Amino acid sequence: MTTTEILPIDPAIRALGLLRQLTSEREALRAENQRLKHKTFAAGDPRLEAFWERSAEIAEDEDFCSDYEDIVERMGGTPRREREFEFEFEVNVSMTVSVTATAYTERSAEEIAREEIGRYEIEEQLPGQFYDYEVGYRV
Repeated sequence: MTTTEILPIDPAIRALGLLRQLTSEREALRAENQRLKHKTFAAGDPRLEAFWERSAEIAEDEDFCSDYEDIVERMGGTPRREREFEFEFEVNVSMTVSVTATAYTERSAEEIAREEIGRYEIEEQLPGQFYDYEVGYRV
C-alpha cells in the first residue's frame, strides 16, 4: 500500500495565500514598469536630476551653455548654474545746469546763456564719473 502524504490544511492555506500575494505584487510591478516605460516626465522631476547634471557638464565642455540653458528653460527645468547677464537700457536724465552770463538786463543775459550753453557746460556739472555717454541738449 502506498502512502500519500497529506499536508495539514493550515500550512497549505498559508502557502496559497503567500502565492496569491506574490502574484499580486508581481502584477503591480509589471504594471508600474509599463507605466514608467511610456510616461513623460516633467523637466523638474527628481528622477531626471542626473540627466540634467550630465547635460550641463557636456554643454560646459563643448561651450553650448546658452543653448543648453535655453533648452532647459523651454522644457520647464531649472538651469544648473548661475550666470551673469548684462543688459543695456536707454535712459533719459534730466538735470538743471547753471550758466553765468553778463549783460545789462536779465533778459539779455538769459539769451546769452542759452547761446553759450553746450556740451562742456553740461559735462562740467555732471556729478561723478560717467563713461560712454552722449550729451544731447535742448534749451
